[in-house]
Amino acid sequence: MVPSAHRPYGCQSTAQGACRTPDAPGEECGHPSASTVLHRSLAGRARPARERAAHGRKFMSHVDVVRAAFAAYLAQDRTAMDRLLAEDYVFTSPQDDHIGKAAFLEVCFPTADRLHRQEILDAVPLDDEQVCMRYEYELTTGERHRNVEVTTVRDGRLTETQVYFGGRFPQG
Repeated sequence: MVPSAHRPYGCQSTAQGACRTPDAPGEECGHPSASTVLHRSLAGRARPARERAAHGRKFMSHVDVVRAAFAAYLAQDRTAMDRLLAEDYVFTSPQDDHIGKAAFLEVCFPTADRLHRQEILDAVPLDDEQVCMRYEYELTTGERHRNVEVTTVRDGRLTETQVYFGGRFPQG
C-alpha cells in the first residue's frame, strides 16, 4: 500500500488507486477513487465559470487536481492522467527539459513500478494557478528521496510541472 498523507484517519491508497483503511484492509474507507475525483473536476467545464457557480456545483481546487494527478500516476491510470493534462502540457525536471504531454506519458508516466511507496508531505497553493507539492518516496531498492514540484493548473488541467530533486535522505 502507498501511504497518502492527504487522507484523514490514516487510510491508504493502494498501487491500484483504491483507498483502504489500515485496520480493515479489505474495506474501502469511502474516499473517492482517482477516477471519481477526476470526473468531479471535469464535470460542467463546458459552462462558463459564473454559470457553474450559479448552479451550485462544487469543483476541485487546484491542490485537489494536483493530488488527483499524483493518484493517477501511482495507480498508473493513463486515461485519468491523459484527461488531467492539458494538450499543451510541459514537464521539466533535472532529467527532462521542457518535454510535452506525449513524451511525458511515454517516458515519465510509466515509472511508478520502481516505487515501494510515495507520500505527499505538503501541497499548498502558491497563487491562483500554481501549487507547490513536497513528497517523499522509497524506491524498491530501498533508497529514499524527497522532491518538490511546482505545478500550474488552468481550467482543471495541469499545464506545466517543474520538478526539483531533493536527493537521498536516511530513514527516520
